Amino acid sequence: MPLTLDSQRIAGRGHYENAFEACLRAAGVTFVAVSDVRASIRGRLGVKAFDYIVYPEGRPACLVDVKGRRFAVRPGKRRRRWECWVTRADVDGLQRWETLFGPEFTAAFVFGYWLMGQQTPAAGDPDFFTFGGRVYTFWGVSLEDYARHHRERSPKWKTIDLTTEQFIRLAWPLARWGREPGNRQSGGC
Repeated sequence: MPLTLDSQRIAGRGHYENAFEACLRAAGVTFVAVSDVRASIRGRLGVKAFDYIVYPEGRPACLVDVKGRRFAVRPGKRRRRWECWVTRADVDGLQRWETLFGPEFTAAFVFGYWLMGQQTPAAGDPDFFTFGGRVYTFWGVSLEDYARHHRERSPKWKTIDLTTEQFIRLAWPLARWGREPGNRQSGGC
């Protein structure tokens, strides 16, 4: 059943982060938002902070950097690719945090897609979440996989990404954190 939380907004967080938190709550997954300590962390270590520490059942704790993207399909147009770009600083920072936290932790990018101009997903589909009147789907890619398979996107902007084929092969739906404890291959950090 899709989750609907229309007016619960947390100050200082965007709609992607708020929807991500709602998804975790709906799945019964424990998490800690690190946004409240971001300023002191960044200044102290000189590295970009991540967004959440997530504790999926049966998996290692995961340091998560959420990346929000619009996924729009226009009538009569071909489907857009899954945008999954990050900056080199995102990868470098998350690698540093993973090292600092130690071997009990792993790290991942979670891409939140706001589905625009599409039919509403079937009721009960666990891979889609309704929040604030918007429909989202969340997909994670482990930092290890992302770092191993990325390609350069823009040297000027220092961005990298995965091809659509690589993303589809490596990504796992966020909904698996709440319903499938187990190994990485079944989904999750």
